Amino acid sequence: MYDLSIVGNPLIELSNDIISPTNSSINALLGPCMTSADTAIRLGIDNMVLILSAPLHIHHSMHDFLNNRAVPEHYIIDAGSSRCDKIVIDVLGRKTQVMAPLNALRVCDIPDELFNTRAILMAPSFQETEPNFISEIRSKFNTRIFWNPQLYRVAGGCDVRIGLIEDNVHAICPLVDCVYLNYREYSLLTGLEDPLIAAEFLVEWGAKVGVVTLGVQGAVIFDGLDFIITPQYDVADTRNIAVSDVEDAFIAATTMAMLDNKDLVDVATLASAVGSLVIEQGHTEAISKSEVQRRAEIMRLQIQVK
Repeated sequence: MYDLSIVGNPLIELSNDIISPTNSSINALLGPCMTSADTAIRLGIDNMVLILSAPLHIHHSMHDFLNNRAVPEHYIIDAGSSRCDKIVIDVLGRKTQVMAPLNALRVCDIPDELFNTRAILMAPSFQETEPNFISEIRSKFNTRIFWNPQLYRVAGGCDVRIGLIEDNVHAICPLVDCVYLNYREYSLLTGLEDPLIAAEFLVEWGAKVGVVTLGVQGAVIFDGLDFIITPQYDVADTRNIAVSDVEDAFIAATTMAMLDNKDLVDVATLASAVGSLVIEQGHTEAISKSEVQRRAEIMRLQIQVK
């Protein structure tokens, strides 16, 4: 049995701007699934599988990249002839063109043994983990499901916009143990600016736990009883990493802490400590567990419980 399966399509930075069957070389794999996997690896997980999809012609390059990143195990689904758009994203002020596989993921394309796991973290780039996909997993497998929905879509070529089918969110919340929203998504989804109300809505819609991330400002966690309000650990320099990567690292750390059945105050302090280290170090260094614990103890004094 795995401890964690991470599921989602990556954003693929190619070696040049040409998206074609003849361009099989990649520079990097980006996106929530990769940041989540990187964070889990740096926290010491060794019984994890990363499940993602991409066109067949770049699978070999992806295998090499993932092996070099020390991903313990990975499974790449053939995206076939599904649409792959070239989009432009901002990576620390650098405009970067990436290929985005937009195919919805299907349970039938993934071996059952990869769902034999203590938990699944859904970490899509563009809503590829649809309600039917999550519903089938919930009905067939006894595992905890954590959903980082990424309410984005590609519209009009390379134009990335926040967009969602609200019914999808209402359909998925009762199926999962925890839902994560970021500060851009919750205001769109709820029409409100209060993250506490947004976290409360997620639980009212059926999730066991709702988490709203606030970038470098921290997060709010709600379990139906208490609101856990955590600031981010104070760091001097936030320029080393994108805000979205900080949020994805926080989410991965939150998921791993919940797997250890820690109480939500411990979950919040540990995840905040991990987020601060990712801000300072980027994705390159191992995360010191002793330093995480030291920072978590400091954060415990700043947590608010309502």
